[in-house]
Formats: sequence, structure tokens, C-alpha cells
Amino acid sequence: MAVFSVDYFKSNPKPFFEVARRLYRPHAKPTLSHYFIRLLNDKKILRRHYTQNVDDLERLSGLPEEMFVEAHGTFHTGHCMKCRKFYTFEYMRDRIVRKEVPMCTNKSCNGVVKPDVVFFGEDMPSHFYRNISRDFDACDLLIIMGTSLQVLPFCGLIHKVRSNCPRLYLNREFMNDDTPGIMAVIMRFMVAGFRRSYLRWGHSDNTRDVFVRGDADSSVLKLAQLLGWSDELLRLKEENDARLDLEQCVPPEILGTEAQPSTEQTKPGVSDRKT
Repeated sequence: MAVFSVDYFKSNPKPFFEVARRLYRPHAKPTLSHYFIRLLNDKKILRRHYTQNVDDLERLSGLPEEMFVEAHGTFHTGHCMKCRKFYTFEYMRDRIVRKEVPMCTNKSCNGVVKPDVVFFGEDMPSHFYRNISRDFDACDLLIIMGTSLQVLPFCGLIHKVRSNCPRLYLNREFMNDDTPGIMAVIMRFMVAGFRRSYLRWGHSDNTRDVFVRGDADSSVLKLAQLLGWSDELLRLKEENDARLDLEQCVPPEILGTEAQPSTEQTKPGVSDRKT
């Protein structure tokens, strides 16, 4: 979509901020899947969490910033496109919900403030590439959660672990090398190893891949039950959600906009995240 192109944003930023205003949910909370990742870190067994999401829910779950990589950037911060002055989410939010384009406060600049999300036509963040080698070389178990494995270069991460590293895939549908589509064709040419580079669940030569069908929240709860962690996981969500209720003080004028709080939980089963 043109609205997510950096070139289009530079020429006309208003459509992007209109979309952002409509999508804004003041009281959004992490899902059970986010808290499962947080629990892995609390137990000192999380190497790193990689996500394509830009919704900031990892931070809200209490996961330390050094423990996750936002491959497509974040709405948590922004910068002026001219002078690179730093801006907070709150600064951008307050203007977006008033149907304004966030502008730089430097009088000599007056540039547009762009959220630090990766638009089409922009490079991935440098820390995405910086961490890959040491993280995936050290990985003992790769959990792939809620992704269709169709978006490059992020989907290529599943091939970065050692050949004997187990890979657990939690998703509503199994996406494999037989899945039709242009991205499947592209991946066959771009990823070394051709067919054997894909998840091998369902193939006779599979020795390490496991697939669990279902949405991410249901799947991580089942996994937590098998590990004897379910009570701990549910308690973590309850306690942290209560903390967020106290901390998420949204100005009344923000709540009075068309962007009302959603009555539904975000479904992580349709997001792209890897642990």
C-alpha cells in the first residue's frame, strides 16, 4: 500500500497518520502469548525475542528492551525526518488523535516527525542484523509463533539455527514448502538448501520440527500446562494487566476521539513473532 511507502510518506504524510489514528487503542494490553515470552525470560531461558510487530506490547508485558528485537521498528519512539530530533510516543499520539501531522518543535526545522517503524523502501534496523548470528547460533529451541512465514527477510530467520536445533511452530495453519504463492517460489531460490531449508513437519525425513495448530494464546497455555507453568503464567498476566490499568493514564481528550478502546483482545495468532 502506498500509505506505507516512505517515498509517499515524504510527499504526503497525512494518510498514514489517519490510518494510525483509526488503529490506535488507548487501553491495548499484551496477550497471553506476550506473557509467555516474558515468563521464559523470567526463568532465564530466553535468548532473545524477535518480532515483526510495531505495537509496543513487548514493553508493556515487562520484557526488558535488551531481550527483544523489533525487526520492523516501533511506534514507541519517533524522529524528525529533517533534523533527527527524538520524540516520544506520547508526543506523536497527542497530535495524531487530534488529526494533526506531528511536526518538529525546532523552529528552524519544522520537519515531519515519523514514528520509528520501517516503511517500504527503508532498511531494517541495524540491531536486527547485529544480533542474528550470535543469537541463532546459541539457540537450543526455536519457537515460531503466529506467522505465515511469507515476509522476507524476517521469515528467513528460521534457517539461521543449527541443523539439529528443534523448531516448534505454533500457528493456525501450517505453512511449508508446498504452500502455493509467489513468496514460496521466491524462498525456494533465495534460501540455501532448497526444499530441505523449510520446516519438515509431515515429511518422512523430519527429525526436529513440530507443528501445533491453533491460535497462539491457546497453544502457549497448553505448553505452559505441560511445563507446570500455567498458574504462574495466568498470575503474571493478571498482575501485570492490573498494573497497566493503573499506569495507562490516557488524557480525557484522547478517550473522546473516534479511536475508542477495542473490546477484543489482539489475536497473536495472526502476528509474526519468533522466540
